[in-house]
Amino acid sequence: MSTQLVGDPNTTRPVPESLWRDAPEYFSRFIPRIHRDFQVCDDATIQCRIDIVGRGQPFIEAGNLCLRAGNLIALTMPDCIPERLALAAYLIEAGFVYDDGEAANADTQITTDKSLYEIKLRNKQVLSKMSVQVMRFDRQLGENVIRGWTTWKKGEEIILPKTTGKEYQNLNEYLPDRFDDIGWPMVINLLHWGTGVVLDESSATEIAHILKPIHDVVTLTNDYFSWEKEIAEHIQLNEATPLINSVAFYMKWDSLSATDAKAAVKAKIQQLEEEYSALKTEYIARHGDKTPSSVIRWFSIMEAVVAGNLIWSNFTPRYHVSNIKAHEYEEYYARRIREGASFFDSCTESDAFIPPVSQETTSELRWSTRHSRVDCINGGSHESTKAQNLASDKTTAAEDRQDQKIIINRPFQYIESLPSKGVRSLVLEALNSWYLVPQQQMKQIDSIVRSLHNASLMIDDIQDQTDLRRGKPATHMIFGIGQTINSAYFQCIEALKRASSNSPSMFEIVIDEFRTGHIGQSLDLYWTFQTVVPSEKEYLQMVDAKTSSLFRLCSRMLRSAATANRDLEIENLATLFGRYFQIRDDYMNLKSQDYTNQKGFCSDLDEGKYSLPLIHALREPDPKLESTLKQRLQPGGLTVNSKQWILDRLMEKGSLQYTERQIELLYSAIEDCLDNLEKKTGTINWMLRRILYQLQN
Repeated sequence: MSTQLVGDPNTTRPVPESLWRDAPEYFSRFIPRIHRDFQVCDDATIQCRIDIVGRGQPFIEAGNLCLRAGNLIALTMPDCIPERLALAAYLIEAGFVYDDGEAANADTQITTDKSLYEIKLRNKQVLSKMSVQVMRFDRQLGENVIRGWTTWKKGEEIILPKTTGKEYQNLNEYLPDRFDDIGWPMVINLLHWGTGVVLDESSATEIAHILKPIHDVVTLTNDYFSWEKEIAEHIQLNEATPLINSVAFYMKWDSLSATDAKAAVKAKIQQLEEEYSALKTEYIARHGDKTPSSVIRWFSIMEAVVAGNLIWSNFTPRYHVSNIKAHEYEEYYARRIREGASFFDSCTESDAFIPPVSQETTSELRWSTRHSRVDCINGGSHESTKAQNLASDKTTAAEDRQDQKIIINRPFQYIESLPSKGVRSLVLEALNSWYLVPQQQMKQIDSIVRSLHNASLMIDDIQDQTDLRRGKPATHMIFGIGQTINSAYFQCIEALKRASSNSPSMFEIVIDEFRTGHIGQSLDLYWTFQTVVPSEKEYLQMVDAKTSSLFRLCSRMLRSAATANRDLEIENLATLFGRYFQIRDDYMNLKSQDYTNQKGFCSDLDEGKYSLPLIHALREPDPKLESTLKQRLQPGGLTVNSKQWILDRLMEKGSLQYTERQIELLYSAIEDCLDNLEKKTGTINWMLRRILYQLQN
């Protein structure tokens, strides 16, 4: 067994030798280490469970917590940057909660006055908070973590289709699938994010074959320790789902008993560690002093994962239920409170993952006696037809009118089917975390917003004479102009009907913002047709009327049906959001490859729209630019070369840079407005912050 202890002495310390040497199944050559701030991991783990399932059940023992050895994250990420440690533990614990299905059953664990809808809303806030905060530390690495976490959360959906009916013949076929299934790609992304160690492409490619055995080690270690738990669940479910575990495959491949199959898995783990160590030694000897320091650090980080995972697996209640003493974890939580730790009631109370007072208590906590963690770590459908008698047919029957709706709804259903980020529906749900509108009314409001929004897009595409919408043919290109207009206005009428049936005040709100939106659209159309360049002030007035109206519609309808914070005024936030959305859209239309793929290259120039970059560029007379813009009115319209010249001209005049700066200023204004609203409500709106963060990319 290796005796060298590596790692940053500022963040890591050795696990007491008596703990791992006496562990019944510690068979690694690597020495386990633990993060100096191990208590932060436990407190973040507890906080995560409170945020998801409530204070009534924060002590489930099936996640990170392990009172005998240490927290999973403290043991597997001893080199984590201290400021990122709590979030790492929180994120992995959330994965355990969702993987075990606890969040889905949270309504049975929380007081009955909480509706299932509110529970789901709170869980979305948790996911949004994690997404925003992990990207705040490091945008690129954070996005990798969230993508990996989402894949892990959907692990069974991915692995079952690949494994059901699949006959694995050997480990080489099995291990890649299992590696993905248990979420290790996400863990690797989290390690990069948590430690800040990133390998350049050349180094990553060169050492991939060295790391392959270590990846297989963590996969097989999971199988080795989870076998008893998985076979018990398999039997309990009457073998309804396939048993995905290397122990089961060894039993089948080599006709072994479960005991002998586990021994074979253990032997394979030790063999793979030997292979990794030999390959690593050869690599370092070959490169000598030129061995990249990032590679050396990454080897150390991966070895810590293997060692930490193994010592945790030896003692965790997730695999060893018999290790739990009655009320042990409840008593541990009570002890943390006595030691000065505190916990939020909700993830919306702060941008931190544990309260500062809880973090302050960790500096006094140390390892002491053997084995007891409580003592060791102190602290388009097809309609049917029917024969008709024309002389006696009654055309006023409600069922016949319902059948006729199929035709008028088809253009609307088409545009709804097109790929969309659904920003307005996401904003609506995020705002409702303040107003807590009942679920049934929320569905009606969402339906009204979607109907009006998509109807406006159908009309916009006709008025702008555009052929593409979201990378697909615009609705009128499929159904014709007449049918598209008819379907769009029918949706508007239906939206008004739904608003009226909800309440008179909601009906008035829809009428007011619908009217305002049309006034804004009229200005945009007038400037385009008459080739009149508006001032920036006039442009903002148009945006406030046209684009912001739908966001204000969301906020005002929610407020009218609110069960909480009815005096909360957020129309200013909605107006700023509309400005940000529109000006960002102006900019992206000229600069984004995604927009080019969906709508064509600089399509706003083809439509003759006076976007903010153009308005800035034309503040002073520019005859050549004005003349080039008018080429769109000639047969054949603007050529690609002409549009590229316009784009270069905007760059030359600083108009794109000016627009970028305005976008930044609007983002800051939205954040300030959001900060003030959060202070008034006493809750951080993580869902809304996540939307803003994603739009900022």
